[in-house]
Amino acid sequence: MHRPDNGRKWLGRLPHKWESRFLKHKLRKITDGAHVSPDMSESAYPFVSTVDIKNGRFDFDNCLKTSLKSFLTLSSQGCRPKEGDVLFSKDGTVGKTVLIFYDKDFVVASSLIILTPNKSEVFPAFLDFMLRSHFVLEQINSFVKGSALKRVSLLNIKKVIGVFPSIREQQLISSYLKRTCQLIDKTITTKQDQLETLEALKKSIIHKAVTQGLDDSVEMKDSGVEWIGEIPSHWKVKIVKRDFTVTLGKMLQSQQKNEFETEEYYLRSANIKWAGVDVSKVKKMWFSPFEREKLKLELGDLLVSEGGDVGRSSIWNGELSDCFIQNAINRIRPISGKGSNHFLYYWLFTLKTNGHIDAVVSRITIAHLTAEKLEKLIFLSPPIKEQKKIATHLDQKTTQIEKLKKNIVKQIETLELYRKSIVHECVTGKRRITIEDLKEQ
Repeated sequence: MHRPDNGRKWLGRLPHKWESRFLKHKLRKITDGAHVSPDMSESAYPFVSTVDIKNGRFDFDNCLKTSLKSFLTLSSQGCRPKEGDVLFSKDGTVGKTVLIFYDKDFVVASSLIILTPNKSEVFPAFLDFMLRSHFVLEQINSFVKGSALKRVSLLNIKKVIGVFPSIREQQLISSYLKRTCQLIDKTITTKQDQLETLEALKKSIIHKAVTQGLDDSVEMKDSGVEWIGEIPSHWKVKIVKRDFTVTLGKMLQSQQKNEFETEEYYLRSANIKWAGVDVSKVKKMWFSPFEREKLKLELGDLLVSEGGDVGRSSIWNGELSDCFIQNAINRIRPISGKGSNHFLYYWLFTLKTNGHIDAVVSRITIAHLTAEKLEKLIFLSPPIKEQKKIATHLDQKTTQIEKLKKNIVKQIETLELYRKSIVHECVTGKRRITIEDLKEQ
């Protein structure tokens, strides 16, 4: 039996005797986290924030710590959660939740809100699931402010409308969802492990091919480089500039300086991905005739991030008809007959994934893979025909692996959508949970 929704049409119809009420009317209290920086004179007690929430739990090992004096002061101000409280993130990644299962000596920062249920009316685990449901998150998102750092206020959290069956039904729903979500999460973890295994396999296949080639029977020799080890005897150890030219892009120019300059599309470091150049967000700036001639991209150019995630690389496949590069990107072209951009792309992938590039650019300030540093990177150079053969082989292998990874990612997305859907259905009464449902699990 259902009853009208009391004017809250976005909720739809609720089961008989279910209530839709403001959170502030059903909870004992709603408390903001500490609006102060932690006293770090001694690392005694965890001072946690939104960034410390990992999969519904706190990462106490890596969070900030505060002093005993600060802990006691903040505890007296209500910033110390207790067993049965539910924490909700209101800054940054809005909507993360943590259910406190036991008392622990820690305090929370202002990016978190402590919701303390009236346990005679609200079962803590049910509150946790309800806060994760999209009918609650939709309300909260309507209050969110900020573009760079999203946030929602304590006052707006109090305005959120929740749905409340009897305490007994809340317990049944919570038990059912706990078991169901655990099964879903276990399956997702298995899928994520599969992704990691495939990524490790891809790295291994690429590393072997670019350091040892495709012929396991070929004669080997010492490369003279400890971390590389032996290489085919007919390969050479060089540096990049022996076989390639490196050109840095143009500094940003937002204003036209003369009538000969034209406004053109250019690529930033953010556009460079290992999977290919992302042209979904491409900006424009002014280029002179000389700069257009020097920096216009050609099919097959290898683009390497100079800043940001240094060393990340893409092959340019003509994604735009006319496009140029900013000085956050180095463009590489092979010297005629000497090297293959395609092979070098896979070589740079190995240098990046084994930490060599990051070690080369390591600095106190922001890391940059300058053209000079890029030119001096070590490069294993097989004959050009062999470079092309290896690159083609790796294209086939990595395409197969990426296809498998893509299918697994879709499976994970489907599981996550199913989890959201079943939480929503249960906490809004669209799916009624009984003792029999628990017995069947």
